[in-house]
Amino acid sequence: MSLITKISNLRVRTKMFAGFGCVLTILAGVGAANVLSLEGIRGGEELIHFHTNALNFADDIDISMGEARLAVREFIQTKDEAHVKAAQDTFAEIRTKVDTLLASPVLKDRQNVVRDLGDTVNAYEKALGRYVTIIQRFWGADQDALEAAGRKLRS
Repeated sequence: MSLITKISNLRVRTKMFAGFGCVLTILAGVGAANVLSLEGIRGGEELIHFHTNALNFADDIDISMGEARLAVREFIQTKDEAHVKAAQDTFAEIRTKVDTLLASPVLKDRQNVVRDLGDTVNAYEKALGRYVTIIQRFWGADQDALEAAGRKLRS
């Protein structure tokens, strides 16, 4: 007897149960595939979370660099040494953030970029030291010139 003949000899009830069984089997397979794909999404979510944290660190560093530049500008305009200290403290905070990024296991592929960022911060801090020295010399020379001019005017 052929398979088609055997199927046609089955009762309607048996055929219905077999059909529903096939549909349930297909649904179970699709459900399992969806669960596995959701697990993949969760793994991607963790990766996004780590990269978001790295971007937040980068934003913090960018904001801190702006604060340091502002402190230097304020120092140049006001001659207040407290602004130099504020800039140096900001650079120290940035170095701490860079060290945190270097220690991050997720960013192993970006280590060179983070190191370059640390080198840039060090260069900015050295430049700040040179600016302070130049400005203090300028102020000293300016003060000496003003005193000499004042003596000249008085005599």
